[in-house]
Amino acid sequence: MDTLVTQLQRFGFSEAEAETYRAALQLGQATVGEVADSAGLSKGYAYDVIDDLAARGVLTVDDHMTPTQVRAERPTETVAEFEADLDRLETSLRDHYTHSDPDHPEVEVVKSRSPAERRLQAAIGNAAGNISLSVPAPAVERIGDELAAAADRGVFVRLLIGGAARPAAADPVAGRVDAARVWEYDVPFGLLNDRGTAMLGDPGVLYGQYDRGEFALRVANSPKLAGAVGALLANLWTSSREAFVGDADPLPSAYDSFTAAVFHATRHRRADRALEATVTLRSGETITGRVVDIEQAVIDPITAQFPLQNTMVLSTDDGEVTVGGPGAFIEEYSAARVELRGA
Repeated sequence: MDTLVTQLQRFGFSEAEAETYRAALQLGQATVGEVADSAGLSKGYAYDVIDDLAARGVLTVDDHMTPTQVRAERPTETVAEFEADLDRLETSLRDHYTHSDPDHPEVEVVKSRSPAERRLQAAIGNAAGNISLSVPAPAVERIGDELAAAADRGVFVRLLIGGAARPAAADPVAGRVDAARVWEYDVPFGLLNDRGTAMLGDPGVLYGQYDRGEFALRVANSPKLAGAVGALLANLWTSSREAFVGDADPLPSAYDSFTAAVFHATRHRRADRALEATVTLRSGETITGRVVDIEQAVIDPITAQFPLQNTMVLSTDDGEVTVGGPGAFIEEYSAARVELRGA
């Protein structure tokens, strides 16, 4: 119990308040005198301390009963009050924080719903080009505003919904994501954005149940770990069922996200539209050619040879060439930007 008192003092409780609250938790419902005896306080002083704790919302005082009865609020409600205080503190800290990107890996363990959702919302908000995301079905609506804002910025979003028994996921995701898939089983909660932020954890961390012992990891500035999360999400994606596919962008359009370029090129080709692409390579050179083939793992039917593959084949004046995205290793060229137009 000394540990509990110390922990409560970190949240602004005085020693007397912490001892009194501890006593109320142990006694259930008790008189002021019983609480005072258990806390080691005089009865007169205990009245003042109990009034202060009632004002904080952690105790309830039934003074219409004789003698007056005191009972502790449920721990989950008290924790919710603490979280609200921490949210306000975090907002204040961010208002005063001057951000500088560290050059070393960051790893954070997240153990409950509120901070997990905040980290998830921030990672969606920080994305500039693309996001791959898997969440349990109950969490989709809670990140809806962030997904809609990402769509408005032109971010390409792939969303895998776990624990969804049917593939009709269009209602909650239309206008918010480019492609969505569902799996009736729970899938790991995961995210990877183009800024190198990755999250991976138990789906239950977004259910808000504090006693499940589930957690998530948030990783930044670690390309290898981010790549591992991306590989896992890609495998889950190809194992699930297609639920929603967005419309193709009007032509001409340009993309910094190679996955987005492959998605929209595939949509146009399947609508029998001939395409020409100008690819700006990471070296700064450009290649222009007719799009003659695409191997992709985004929409059905998947034509890629493995889950991470997205390849565009161009017919140029010098013959056919293959183009992949950043980190391409089976393609001849790696694209930094793609412009699509009708041929």
